[in-house]
This record gives sequence, structure tokens and C-alpha cells, in this order.
Amino acid sequence: SQLSVQYVDGLRGPLVVYDPEDPLAHLYDIDNENTIWQVGDWWHNSSVALLAGYVATGVVPVSDSGTFNGLGRFQGGPEVPFFVQNVEAGKRYRFRIINQSARNVFTMSVDGHDLTIIETDGTPTTPMTVNEIQMLAGQRYSVVLDANQPVANYWINAPFVGGNPAVNPNQNATLTRAILRYAGAPIADPQTPMTLGPINPNALVEANLRPLVAQAAPTPNVNITLNLVVTAGKAQWNVNNVSYLPPEVPTLVKVLDGANSAADFNITENTFIIPENSVIQIDFPPNDDDEA
Repeated sequence: SQLSVQYVDGLRGPLVVYDPEDPLAHLYDIDNENTIWQVGDWWHNSSVALLAGYVATGVVPVSDSGTFNGLGRFQGGPEVPFFVQNVEAGKRYRFRIINQSARNVFTMSVDGHDLTIIETDGTPTTPMTVNEIQMLAGQRYSVVLDANQPVANYWINAPFVGGNPAVNPNQNATLTRAILRYAGAPIADPQTPMTLGPINPNALVEANLRPLVAQAAPTPNVNITLNLVVTAGKAQWNVNNVSYLPPEVPTLVKVLDGANSAADFNITENTFIIPENSVIQIDFPPNDDDEA
């Protein structure tokens, strides 16, 4: 759910569209519902209470812990089992990694294994091999992992940054992780220490990513400028001096009832009416506000 802060409480999940003619399918052997990795943040208070506190004080809340496919631990909490990703030696796996968090930035790595990026946010990319990927909230990557190491258990590391950890004593970045388990390995945690990732990281540099098929941008016939501002001292977002509020009547219902101009919608919906088949250029002017 993208309404208000609903998905902060766990109303979230993956929506995957599989390409039957994936041009990079030759790079992997397995890609199914068992090879989806979802990382997220978890909060011990409800999103409604967190939002109210944020709006009232402007102090950004800090999550209690992170989760990996719905499982996670927090400092001083129960030792909940880590998620286990089973693999078979000699197979190549396409893992679709999704950062479902409200705020946390995760850094993904797998002990002893490289990750070859082949897609980001729905766009196939020229394959790029790294061993560490930083993911902001909402980002998605597909990586190929070659299960070519000795049969054993390996840590999948997903430490996160989500505000000042001193604000929340439950937070321990090293506890957001999972286990990569080769067929034939013992049912146990890896023998290696929990770390934040590679000692010598070959981290992804996003600027080096290239689309698999380069396409020139078409000429726009509609231009929209969006000025993003956070009202000083109020923790209130504004887009073109409008702070969004969910409408009492859903937008699509209004469209079905014949709404076809900006005047037919609430001002707080900030609605743009775009002609069919338009090419839109959206400009975001620089803003000195760190939150924006």
C-alpha cells in the first residue's frame, strides 16, 4: 500500500513481471518465487504514532530493526531464526533484491561471492560484477550469484543506515542478515563472524551502470517543474507549495465519473492533466533543504 504510511506496518510485497524473452536469461539457471530478497525496516510502534510524532516534532523516527524476507532480530530481542536461501552448487541464481523500507538504506553483500548486476528498477543493464550494493528505499536490483564456492553456509549481509542509532537502543545493524546454504551443508549458522560486508569492497558505483539497450530520450511536448520543499520546523512536504492529502473520493473513481480537468480534483491532490501519448519532461530544481 502506498496510502499515507500504511506499508510501514508491513502492508507490502513484491510484484514481479517475468520477461519471457529476457535477453540476459543465458546468464542464470534459476529465477522464481524462491529467489526474491526483500529487505525492509521494522518498527515497534505503529506508523500512525510514528507519523504523528514526526509531524509534531520534526524529529525523524529511527527503526528498531531490519528484516530480510520478513525475518529479523533486534538488540536484546529473541534469537529469531534467520531467513535461509537454499542453493545448489554449480547453479547460477538470479536474485531480485527489493528495498521495501520506509527509510533505511541497506548495503547488500554475500560472503565469498560476487554479485553480477543485470537489471535495476525494471531496466536490463549491461552486466556489472561487484561484491557490495547500496540500496535506498524503493530501489530494486537483479543480481546473478554463481554458487561456485565450497559447500557450506555463508552470511548474506544487509546492514542498514536509517537515522541516528543512538535514538533507538534496539537497533543493531549487524543483525539484519540471512544465510546462503548450499545443499549438503549442515543446518547451522555460518562459522564465520558476522560482519558488515567485505573487507575490501568492490562496491557498485551507480554512475557506471549502463542500460543493455541504449535509447535516446524522445523530444518532450509537456514540461512540468516540481519544486520540493519541507516547511521549516513542521516536517511537512510540499510539492509546488501543495502538501498532498488523500482525497475522500479516490482519484480513479473521479476519472470514471468524468473528471477531466485539474479543477475537478482537490487542490491537495496536486493533479496534472496530461494529453494522451505525451512525452513528459519533469524538472526538479536544486533545493538547499537536506530533507527534500
